[in-house]
Amino acid sequence: MQNELKHTPGPWQVTIWNGYSKTMAHIIFSKSFQKISTVNWWPEESETATHETGIANAKLIAAAPELLEIAIQAFVFLQKQGGYQSIPLINKIEEAINKATK
Repeated sequence: MQNELKHTPGPWQVTIWNGYSKTMAHIIFSKSFQKISTVNWWPEESETATHETGIANAKLIAAAPELLEIAIQAFVFLQKQGGYQSIPLINKIEEAINKATK
């Protein structure tokens, strides 16, 4: 399964960029400083989104490679144990892996 992964390898990190006066961005970079994604936030235009929400979203995105790797390892381990098809949690792990990789 590991050979099928096409995303930029982790780890990814979050950098806060305080650009224009009305915009803040949380930029996710790979270990080779390749830009992966940007979480933008306009403080004056949102009543519900906060700086903390933006950071939390960026951190979740940055953790994706490690979370996917752990999910794959757990799935393979439990698959080797046998009888995994009947466990709803294992099915959810497989669905999450497929959502990220297919």
